[in-house]
Amino acid sequence: MKDTKKKASRFQGNMVPFHILLTILAVLANASIVYFMFHTTRFSALSKSSFVLVNVLLLMMLAAVNFLLMRAFMNRKKGTFIMACGLLAVFLALGSYGTFAIWKINHNVDKITSTTTTESIMASVVVYNAEGHFAIADPSALDGKTVGLATGTGVAEIGKNNLNATGAKISYKEYQDYSSLALGLFSNEIDAAVLPQNYQSMFQNETGLAEFLSNTKSIADYSDTITVTKRGGSDKDITREPFTVLLIGNADGLSDTMILCSVNPLSMKVTMTSLARDSYVPISCYNGGQSKLNAAHAVSVDCTMQTIENLVGVKIDYYVDVNFQCVVDVVNALGGIVVNSPASFVGQNASSNRGSYTVWVPKGDNVKLNGEQALAFARERHLFATGDFARQVHQQEVIEAMMRSLLRTRDVNTFLKVMDAAGKNMQTNMSMDQMISFITYTMQKINRFYDQDHPEHVLDIEGWRVTGYSSSLWSDATQSALYIYRLWDGSLADTKKAIERNLMSDRTITPMKTMQASVNWVFHKPTISNDVYNETVVAPDVPTTIGNYVGRNISALQAWAQGLGITVNVSKVQDSSQANGTIIYQDIPEGTPIGSIDSINVTVVDNTGNAEATPTPTATAEEVPSPTPAPTPTPTPAPTPIPTPEPTPTPTPEASPSPTAEGGTPRSR
Repeated sequence: MKDTKKKASRFQGNMVPFHILLTILAVLANASIVYFMFHTTRFSALSKSSFVLVNVLLLMMLAAVNFLLMRAFMNRKKGTFIMACGLLAVFLALGSYGTFAIWKINHNVDKITSTTTTESIMASVVVYNAEGHFAIADPSALDGKTVGLATGTGVAEIGKNNLNATGAKISYKEYQDYSSLALGLFSNEIDAAVLPQNYQSMFQNETGLAEFLSNTKSIADYSDTITVTKRGGSDKDITREPFTVLLIGNADGLSDTMILCSVNPLSMKVTMTSLARDSYVPISCYNGGQSKLNAAHAVSVDCTMQTIENLVGVKIDYYVDVNFQCVVDVVNALGGIVVNSPASFVGQNASSNRGSYTVWVPKGDNVKLNGEQALAFARERHLFATGDFARQVHQQEVIEAMMRSLLRTRDVNTFLKVMDAAGKNMQTNMSMDQMISFITYTMQKINRFYDQDHPEHVLDIEGWRVTGYSSSLWSDATQSALYIYRLWDGSLADTKKAIERNLMSDRTITPMKTMQASVNWVFHKPTISNDVYNETVVAPDVPTTIGNYVGRNISALQAWAQGLGITVNVSKVQDSSQANGTIIYQDIPEGTPIGSIDSINVTVVDNTGNAEATPTPTATAEEVPSPTPAPTPTPTPAPTPIPTPEPTPTPTPEASPSPTAEGGTPRSR
């Protein structure tokens, strides 16, 4: 008994450490709860009743814990102190998690919705030489030279500023886009070009440009951050007024995917219109100049929006700009998505190095894909007969699958992972209040009228695309054809009608106060029709005569010949002084009319060991006269006075090699 009293006396006599501990825990617990409650107010529109209920419960629990804390201070009992410390610790842990979660959500939301952002820009000063011999080794050697820039790009600004800092006297030549800039470099219009650091991957799949990449070299790399202010979004009430959203999937500074979504909040119908990235259209920020549609993104998102607005004739209210990694991370955060894959294949990964085929995509209905697989599925086009059309369908299907998974998500951790992925890789000019109001509006419809196992049925998705036809533009500078996609005027007109039909832009929607349970929206998997219009087809821009391909890569000739139905016959030789694939001989001379050519024979350097060791084809031609039987007259000396051997030395065999005796002798057509 006395021992107990002594212990209690010692405990009561040394209360300062316990007071300090409880005070710290109490301050932290109260601060975390207040922070959580204050910073969740922006999300209260999701469910005002739930918001009020949660906050009342939190305040009651906080009051109870604080009351227990006061009792501990007053009665000075060890058991009460231990209980108070335990409850405060639990309360603090919950409050800390809630504080962290709401901070993370708010942080990512602010990043996503900010119209003023900082972007990391990486630029390279690139030189070109057809033989791979680079006379310009560093920026100082550009003194007195001409450097090309893509007008209005951050890459051009950073490259120019750093080059000027070297003190070299440089002349600058401006180009509308990166493709024309590259053409200027490859045709020796300029001595160097300021290009994005990943220019190799940008042009890797560009017919007419890719062949030159092996003969380029970066002599300087620069990086910096710039502040970019993007166009703000509309102030519409998107729960009552129809609106449009441009989905942009960017890669290497270009817009790899462009889908214009029109949304009607009454019918919950969404029309997704795909636009081909290679569409050859007037670019709004090029002063009326034309280029591929994806080139507009290299200047700005605003340029892309304005270009599509002018093209389709529909005002764009908002944009959502994501990169490849966003698709990968969001799909993984959702635990995968389910699609119908028509074929199994190995696709490209999310690496900036295009052409890295390492991702296995299985075939089958309702196949579950992870992030890398979903991205590969959305990017693949070469495997399918309809090419880019199939890719557009799959892109829309991936978007639909992600929306379906998001609507089914009820796990807080999953939502946090999705927000984290979006915060790192996504930008939009839609405000937080607008997004919350539309989410709330959608969830209310789901909770009242739809099968909770299939909440995606709240959306009626219609797939659409702007149709056109493949064509090309000829470049005299590089003697190659650049692939383009020309759009049908009729398809543009029909697209505008389809969007306006969904938007019902002539009136404002007044939502019904009550919804009828009999309302049944049918979910349609996105499909795209392949419409062809009775319009004049612009013939591919090609030369009327063949150019000189000697000294160039075989891929240039093959790309040119393929579009014209001309067969290229290749002979290979070894020549260590020249790069593999270099043409050293063509039998059809430059200037020959294309109409008279059905095939062309060339000799190409191949140092892989699969070619003959002969350096040129002309050597074998010179050896043709060697079989001449010159010694045959000697067995018949002169038994008679008649000079019978005289006719035998006639040089008739020497005339036989005339058709192809010299490698440079042209073949008549």
